[in-house]
Order: sequence, then C-alpha cells, then structure tokens
Amino acid sequence: MKMAQAAAQATREKVTARINKSRNAIQLNVGQRVYLRREKVGAHEDHKTAPLFSGPYVITERLSENVYKLNHLYGERPVKGPIHADRLRTCTMYRDPCEAQTTP
Repeated sequence: MKMAQAAAQATREKVTARINKSRNAIQLNVGQRVYLRREKVGAHEDHKTAPLFSGPYVITERLSENVYKLNHLYGERPVKGPIHADRLRTCTMYRDPCEAQTTP
C-alpha cells in the first residue's frame, strides 16, 4: 500500500514539474490594464470568429500571488469573483479615447 502511494506521489511530482516548466508567471500590479479570456462563447456567436478576450479591465486588488479582483475600465463595475492570472493578458496597445490629445 505504501509503495503504491509513493509511486503515485512521484508521478504527481513529475507531471507537476513538466507542466510548470512551460508555464510563464506574469507579474501584474494594481492599476494595470488587462484583458480577460472568455470562458465560453455565446450561443449566438460563431466559435471560430468570436473574440477570445474581453475588456479592458483594471486590476483593483491582488488577493494572492496569482489571483486578482478586476473592475471594468469605463463602468467601474467589479467583475464577479476573483480571477486567476492564467486568464489575464496584459493590455499593451490600449489607448483611452477619453485621454485623446486635443490640438489647438
């Protein structure tokens, strides 16, 4: 019985090491803009052409190393539930239309 448990534990550790080897840990900060990966495609959307991400959102709180709370950028409404960092992508090409430059 103990040999089987030890073998199962060794297998779990090998699988975990293999999965974590390809995982990139991203560091996100409070106030940073991010996109959120959508979990499901709506019934009225084509799964091939539907956008993968929604947003942009703003990180309002860091709950743990990989878990964050988000607010919608414009509505300031909080996103339901905590969001894991694996579902987030940094928003690098975003330009706020409210902050557009005005020329005299």
